[in-house]
Amino acid sequence: MPKVTSKSMVKKSSGKKKKKTVSCKYCDKEFRFPCLLVTHLRTHTGEKPFKCDVCEKSFHSRPILKAHKECHKEKKEFKCSICEKSFHYHFAVKRHEKIHTGVRPKYKCEMCDKYFTQNGNMYRHMLLHNREKLYECKLCEKEFMQHKELRAHYSEHNAKPFQCSKCDKAFFRETTLKNHQLTHTNEKPYQCAICDKYFRTKSHMKRHKFIHFRKKPYECKMCSKGFTQFKDLKRHYTVHNSMKPYKCDQCDKAYLQEAALTVHKRTHTGDKPYKCNVCMKSFGYISNMKRHEKTHLTKTSNKNRTYSRMPKVTTKPMLKKSSGKTKRRETCCKYCDKKFRFPCHLVVHLRTHTGEKPFKCEVCEKGFHSQTLLTSHEKIHEGNTQFKCLQCEKTFQTIAYLKIHEKIHTEEKPYKCHMCDKYFKKKTYLNRHVMYIHYKDKPYECKLCGKGFTQYHNLKVHHFVHNNVKPFKCDKCDKAYFRQAHLTTHQRVHTGEKPYKCNICEKSFTANIGLKNHQRTHTGERPYQCKICDKSFSTKETLRVHQLVHTNEKPFKCNICEKSFTARATLRGHQRIHTGEKPFQCKTCKKNFRDQCNMKRHEKLHLSKS
Repeated sequence: MPKVTSKSMVKKSSGKKKKKTVSCKYCDKEFRFPCLLVTHLRTHTGEKPFKCDVCEKSFHSRPILKAHKECHKEKKEFKCSICEKSFHYHFAVKRHEKIHTGVRPKYKCEMCDKYFTQNGNMYRHMLLHNREKLYECKLCEKEFMQHKELRAHYSEHNAKPFQCSKCDKAFFRETTLKNHQLTHTNEKPYQCAICDKYFRTKSHMKRHKFIHFRKKPYECKMCSKGFTQFKDLKRHYTVHNSMKPYKCDQCDKAYLQEAALTVHKRTHTGDKPYKCNVCMKSFGYISNMKRHEKTHLTKTSNKNRTYSRMPKVTTKPMLKKSSGKTKRRETCCKYCDKKFRFPCHLVVHLRTHTGEKPFKCEVCEKGFHSQTLLTSHEKIHEGNTQFKCLQCEKTFQTIAYLKIHEKIHTEEKPYKCHMCDKYFKKKTYLNRHVMYIHYKDKPYECKLCGKGFTQYHNLKVHHFVHNNVKPFKCDKCDKAYFRQAHLTTHQRVHTGEKPYKCNICEKSFTANIGLKNHQRTHTGERPYQCKICDKSFSTKETLRVHQLVHTNEKPFKCNICEKSFTARATLRGHQRIHTGEKPFQCKTCKKNFRDQCNMKRHEKLHLSKS
């Protein structure tokens, strides 16, 4: 509607009184002065010309704005004499004290005898009796008595009239839209007077203050547990009833909250609604996005760090107070200076440095750093693997794990090193590459030989070399290995499995490194160069064997005739002379040979004859 004026909306009241009054054309309420009528008419038209310069909230009149500004002041001057609750206004204390005295409120509805503390609340209530409809739908012009009815009506249109211009998110209320827009601007106008923390809404700040006062006004009648919000208490009652009303339709998992179910469903859909404003990276959880955004603000140096094997982790010896202007207490890792809000999170993090894995699987006895990782692992034994790879039919618990696996088949490498332009499939591989190759950072050092490693796991495996222990044994040929991955690759020799296939000649290999070395025969790439004679090689092993030519070193010696060789494979071929073993057989004439190169030379004779 246009701006309200007293002339346009006034109709003279009839009566015997000589005093001149003006009345409202909507509700026939009479006023002595036109200026009071103008203010009153704004309650009907919705016009709010007086705006708060702190929170931009609008009001019908200047006195209401003035009273509202008091709420931005931290100090509440007026205190209840009975329960010591504080208020910004004197009238608010008087209204509150009636709760203790039992005195009935001043305003009474004449139609249903209901009482109200404020005249405005009673007037709003009487609209229900009069069936007056003040709220109009902007889409179909249908009218409603209450705002909640209008909001429910909008769902029929499947539309929310207030839309955000930045992210296309829509809302039923304009105030909700304004609060949402603060997430884009990162504006937090409400500050806690105790710890200087900032909040987007006043309700969030009030809720936060309960932390300082240890105040939990809502108490469970069954277990006496306290809560800062009524909705938390309501949710808590479902624990006693053993009810989890929100169930996932894909995996039958149930939750107490609808929000928790919504977050869980993202593990099935792979939806990542939260996007970093700096690098546009997406996240499934807002907490992960916030943690990521801090990496753009502060980048701590990882150089000149040394790590050693630690005893069992506890919080007390490992904490050091973080320096800064904020009063929030934070705990800091003494190895990598990473900060944590809670000591329990630091304890879990420290296990990544010490290698401690206190949570063990009862089925396969595999150890994990945290309970959440163990719970995720146990689903493998339960058979809860719903996501299947279309190429190799391998199954996974979540769509995130499936996407990581699929990169093996597509050879997709999205993570690029900014120093050498090398690409990697996982971010962890990239971080390890930067630390190991470019920074030469090997924080885990062997105390026996001084050799350094980028990861504690590699140091642990290296200790097996000194102890001459090979814990991973093959159950078919009694061959043993230092690593589980090496044993898995070896077992494919017995099963005949060759999962890694060349996309040019379709030749298959038991290990990924074999496929990579083979692909260089097609591309002609020779990345390993000898520093002495500049000769290049396709594999690291052939370069190492070649370098022995310059040093005249022959480390592999026959234990029968004491003849020495530069390569282990050459020694194995030589030892077959003593044993008489001929493991390589021609497929055409079934003739046996000591080494593979002689067999291939022989097979060419059959091809030339045919």
